[in-house]
Amino acid sequence: MTESDAEYSYWIKFSDDRSWATLGADGYDIGKAQSDVAGIAKELNTPCVFTNVFDSDFCELHLFCPDGKKDVLTAGQVYCEEMYTESNQTLWEQLLAEGKTWEQLQEVRNGNDTFAEDALCDIAVLFDMDAKQVT
Repeated sequence: MTESDAEYSYWIKFSDDRSWATLGADGYDIGKAQSDVAGIAKELNTPCVFTNVFDSDFCELHLFCPDGKKDVLTAGQVYCEEMYTESNQTLWEQLLAEGKTWEQLQEVRNGNDTFAEDALCDIAVLFDMDAKQVT
């Protein structure tokens, strides 16, 4: 089997200490991707986050938990009030690095980053991820 035989080709990047990994694919239908991420969370018994950046204006982070719970967090300077949702603090706190707080995550979320990618870099630090690799 070759890459051309596959429906999707993925890339995977592990952190230096192997404490997290990121998976990506080009041309992936958003609905299908979210469904797949939910399945990965269940199969690997670990929380997974699906990130979608909208024209560098704002981003949505969709959290999928192994037990089927899910939540969304929006960030970036230009997002409409209609896009804002209250996020489940308990679900997101499990991803925060030691010493990082829900309040810090809320500050980034409500900040005035010009580009969504900047907000993602700030969020990455809170999740103990390499900010240079998150985007």
